[in-house]
Amino acid sequence: FATLSAILHLGNMQISDDKDGNAVLGEDQHMQAVWTLLHLDAEAMRKGLCSRLIVAGGEKMVKQESADKAKQGRDALAKALYSRLFDHVVQCVNSALRMKGGSKGVGMQASVLDIFGFEVFKVNRFEQFCINYANEKLQLHFNHYNFMLERQLYLREGIELVESDFVDNSASVELIEHKSWGLQATLDDVCITPKGDDAMFLERLLQSKDLKTHKHFLAPKQRNGTFVVHHYADTVTYTVDEFCEKNKDLLVSDVVAMMQGSKLKFVSRLFDSHTTAVESAPTAGKGGRRAGGGGGSKSLSATFRADLGSLMEAINAADPHFVRAVNPNAQRKAELFEDFKVIEQLRCGGVIEAVRMCRESYPSRFPHEEFITTFSS
Repeated sequence: FATLSAILHLGNMQISDDKDGNAVLGEDQHMQAVWTLLHLDAEAMRKGLCSRLIVAGGEKMVKQESADKAKQGRDALAKALYSRLFDHVVQCVNSALRMKGGSKGVGMQASVLDIFGFEVFKVNRFEQFCINYANEKLQLHFNHYNFMLERQLYLREGIELVESDFVDNSASVELIEHKSWGLQATLDDVCITPKGDDAMFLERLLQSKDLKTHKHFLAPKQRNGTFVVHHYADTVTYTVDEFCEKNKDLLVSDVVAMMQGSKLKFVSRLFDSHTTAVESAPTAGKGGRRAGGGGGSKSLSATFRADLGSLMEAINAADPHFVRAVNPNAQRKAELFEDFKVIEQLRCGGVIEAVRMCRESYPSRFPHEEFITTFSS
């Protein structure tokens, strides 16, 4: 709980520029609360958030950060701290549920999927992009389980196929995660390119031959810092602001060293094996990739994709049951049910088509042995 409190205080810490444009931490109650709750050294905290270690030609130098950069580092620390704390809680729950049975032992594991539904706002950013990507993958699994596997079953049983007009969203998923020209691959490539930024990322997208002809990608007629993706549920316009910065999402080495130096063992252990970002001089290696400076570290989108892949493997190995949450109205009011909005959600999610297909085919499924036992007498 002390760590959770520290995370909240981190977000309230005041950071401003001095007359030279260098970041300065405000001497307020929030800063004092953070170093007290996390058992940190105050000077190390100032150094970690307001400066960055640069490596050039084998030599190290310290660069003072601007207030904007320091705020980004502060937010990255808060996210990393919460993520490590969340992982620790999950591990504790799994350890508590683990049971021993027989000589081999039987393990139980609790997996928590904490995800919002599909999101469309007036301004959609990197967070919405990741959330909607996860929803696309889950919808792809739903389609595969309810439609593709159903067709395979009919073919094996020699049963006449029931026509289905479900919306296949595999092309939307391909648009995001294709290894060479997909949105994630393009973003990661820009992030490891010297001076790669949001403008370069958008330009790469708009100039890509594969994306220009992709039916789920749209470039706005006017250059306004956005791109459009046709998702299975809706068409979403994303603004590229902070895409690159949020995708890197790495803590500078001074911040990690600061956390590892905490006098509270619980806090220091959370950062025993954390990836750091040591900034290098802008020299490029082959293919435009930066030489040194964390070129091999995973981006946030790559980590998100890997975690989502592990989740899908676990889901695919299970016998799934689907529960759909439906928003009854757009006004967020109680006791208000808008038929059109609900039907549209069910249609986009494939629920109506799944029910229709089940109703027109064979909704009751019995294993042969169970069927004979039940009806033979």
